[in-house]
Parts: sequence; structure tokens; C-alpha cells
Amino acid sequence: MPRLLMTGGVMALDSWKDDESRAPVDMDREINFENTQVLRLPIDQERLRLQQWAEAQERFRFDQGAMRKESALASLVRGQAREIAAHDLGQMEAALLLATTRALLWVRNASEAREVAMNFVSAVGGECVLASTEGDRIIQTDISFGYGQRIYPTAPSGSAARALLERHIPGLAGDIHRALEIGTEVELLNFEANLDPLTHLPNRRMLDRALGRLDQGDVLIMLDLDDFKIVNDEDGHSVGDVVLRSFGSAMNETVRGRDLVGRFGGDEFMIILPGYSDPDSFLLRLKELWEIRRPRPVTFSAGIARAGKSAAINIAAADAAMYEAKKQAGNSWVHADQGE
Repeated sequence: MPRLLMTGGVMALDSWKDDESRAPVDMDREINFENTQVLRLPIDQERLRLQQWAEAQERFRFDQGAMRKESALASLVRGQAREIAAHDLGQMEAALLLATTRALLWVRNASEAREVAMNFVSAVGGECVLASTEGDRIIQTDISFGYGQRIYPTAPSGSAARALLERHIPGLAGDIHRALEIGTEVELLNFEANLDPLTHLPNRRMLDRALGRLDQGDVLIMLDLDDFKIVNDEDGHSVGDVVLRSFGSAMNETVRGRDLVGRFGGDEFMIILPGYSDPDSFLLRLKELWEIRRPRPVTFSAGIARAGKSAAINIAAADAAMYEAKKQAGNSWVHADQGE
């Protein structure tokens, strides 16, 4: 059975197969650990390393609002300890890996990903160097993740830090790359969830959120394409889709500053302008551009209302004004009568 020998302040793993073949060892103490492998480590040096490790872990934070990392290692450091079992080192290693994994859940970009990786390297006693650094001490895993200059972890050959870095950095880098990919995919899904797939304008979901944030006096415009049903019936829905996409593109090119345009549904669109904007100027610019770009001679009608007490009231006022414009043969816009 392997035994941990402590002599002259140094731990060593007794690797002899049996007592008969073992050479005499001058030792202060002999400690037996069943099924426990123990690292060969200078006690004083390793105690200092553990102290540094614990202090680094105390600083290992990834601040995202309420989130704070608390050291899981400090309690493992003993000021007067002279015996360090391998399973203690394993606990420390596991605690650090857990803290690093938890930090990955909050990574939003390559800069934050690099910070997580660099904190891990520092916590185990290694350091980060630039790609231009020469020598074979560098572990060939880039942990910059595309942010800034390429950086690589390193630690002295034969050290515990080196062993930990070689064991975990490649896998950690792979996990971070995947975390960044997932974050990008989530952002893309969220972006697409708020866009109309045909016109690529904000959809009803996003417009509803914007309606809830209207300030008193902001401008709400409801707009509808005139006789759009005729295009679908006579030319087909594929041509109708071309008209909708073209109109969406024209709206996008008309917006300025804080203007928001979106597809409310079918051939109906919504425009939200800040209170200082002139809705007539906006619609005039849109009309002039649309008459140049439109693939079919389709016009639009619009109703204009000022934001008041509630989103429902605002929409109703703008809708009523829009239908009044349609009654007047379309291709025009009307301001809602809101008792002002």
C-alpha cells in the first residue's frame, strides 16, 4: 500500500511495492493513507503557495449585480499545518473549478471570458504572458478569446500550478468558447423574436413594449396600405410580400434618431416618434421615398395621435384617424381629434 512519508519538511509518496524491498528512510513521521495518492511537495513552499492560492481565490469575483464569489479555499489554509493530504488539494481544486464554472454563466462577451480564464490561471499560481513570449514554458492555449492580444498561461515546469493548468486549461477554454457561442445564439434568438420575418421591422411584441414606455406628448402613427388586398388577389401573395418588404425598407430609411417603426400586423404599420418630432414631415419624407421605390402603385393612409393616458386609448385614437383618412380616398393622413 502506498504511504506518505514526511522527512525534513518534505512529503514523498512511498512507491516501494512491499516492506521487504523498501530501503530504510530517515523520517520524522510516517502517515498511512489508504487509496490516497499524495503529491511530492515541499511543505513550507506549498503552504505559501496555498496561502497565495487562497488569497487569489478571495479576489476571484465576477460581479454581475448581486453576484459575489466567496472563497471556498481560505478555510483549507492552516497557518501551522505540516501535513497536507492529497484529498485536501483535490477539494481546493474542485472548489476553484466550481467557482470558475459559475462565473461562466455570467459571461457576456470575449472580454469577460478572458477575465474568467485569467483569474483561474492566477488562482492556481500561474501567470499569463503575451504570445510574443519565447520559451517552452507557455501552455499553447490562447485564452484571449479574440479580445486584444493573444495571451497564454504559463507556470514553472514540475510545479503544482503547471500540472493544474495543463490538466484544466484546454477544457476550460473549450467551455468558454461554447459559453460565448451560446450567448451569441441566445442574443440572435432574442433579436429574431422581436423582428417581423418578412419586413425585418420590429414586430407587434416589440411595439407593445414600446407603447408601454411612451412619454406624454409622444407621437403615435397608425398606417395602412391602401387597397393592398387587390395586389394579393390580382398579382398573388408573393408579389404582395415584395410590396410589404419594399415598404418596410422605405420606412427604415425614413427613421431618424429615436424614431421607431414596426409592422403591427398584415398591411398595417406603427410609427412612434418622440414628442419634439413633426409627424407631418416624417410622413411626407416617407411618401416621397415610397413613390420612388414602390414595386406597385400602392399608396398609404395614416392617423396621427399624441400619447395620452393609456396605450389602448392612443391606438384607438390613431386608428380612428387612419380610417378617416381612408374615407377621404386614402393616400393621406389625418390628425386625431383628442379634445385639444
